[in-house]
Amino acid sequence: MIVEIAGSSGSGKSTLLKEVLRECGERGVQAAAAEDFLLPWLPGVIRRNPTLQNLALDLRGLSETLTLRRHREFLAFAMAVIRRDADRPATGLSAYRGVVRAVSAYRGLHRKLGVHAALAREAGHGPAVIVDEGTIHCAHYVLVHVNSAPRPQDIAAFCRLVPMPDLVVYVTAPLEKVLARTFARRDPPLRGRSREEMERFIRHAHTMFDQLMSDETLSRRTLKVQTNENDFGSYRCFARTIVDRIVGGSASASDIAHAV
Repeated sequence: MIVEIAGSSGSGKSTLLKEVLRECGERGVQAAAAEDFLLPWLPGVIRRNPTLQNLALDLRGLSETLTLRRHREFLAFAMAVIRRDADRPATGLSAYRGVVRAVSAYRGLHRKLGVHAALAREAGHGPAVIVDEGTIHCAHYVLVHVNSAPRPQDIAAFCRLVPMPDLVVYVTAPLEKVLARTFARRDPPLRGRSREEMERFIRHAHTMFDQLMSDETLSRRTLKVQTNENDFGSYRCFARTIVDRIVGGSASASDIAHAV
């Protein structure tokens, strides 16, 4: 089973991921983070360096991505949307700015799609795989921009084309909480931009994820977790419910979402 944790910056995804893996360990449930599952041989020094770890994942997923027609169609759609809506004021020329932005986003998509393809082939022969910000989270790269709000037709196309995990855990929080948590981070998105631009970007992301997860294609396999407070007890409760879903396998996402 492939379980993806997705949501806007500041929603609490990383904390929930740690709690899910801890809960699996305590209950003896076979589970692993995606990078541990795909790259068990990777030295610790590389795991601690996000750039080197991402490079290893790029190499691991390259052949998978290039051979899948559906992924190429999705990438073409993603690049078209990014080219249309991207805004990089740090560069001097608008045309070059669009290219740089598209290539940068494409690399992120390439890594995540390659990882998903490898997981889809191998996950049936191993533990449940917990993916932090996988293919569904790519919507953040494709559909969220500073100067344009997400468009319903783009969200529908994204849901039609994106490679799907078995279960999506949508982590969300009230917008005020998301803004406060994100601005408190050392590495907020769009670092170097004005606060007004960053806030607009975060608001667009928060809106987009709510719309995305309401799409019929995704809602059938989505479990929504609302993290209103920074309370580890609540995260542990959420983690128990998610692991119940992993163990049961047959329970519907809507049942679990209601329980949470």
